[in-house]
Amino acid sequence: MHAAGDAVESMVLGAEGVVASLPDGALHVSSSTISVAPSRRLAEAHAKAGQHFVWAPVFGRPDVAAG
Repeated sequence: MHAAGDAVESMVLGAEGVVASLPDGALHVSSSTISVAPSRRLAEAHAKAGQHFVWAPVFGRPDVAAG
């Protein structure tokens, strides 16, 4: 999980990223807590590739999760 939208977009949309690696009909579930704009761009890229995208951000406090 990443909290930086630009890092997530780079990993997903890059030449050897998630979109390029997944087959037609695949599902990408993103648990990264990123803003709406990059999430929409990821959804659009997956749709163009014939893939599915679910944005399921995880919210919480890092100190609680660490315990």
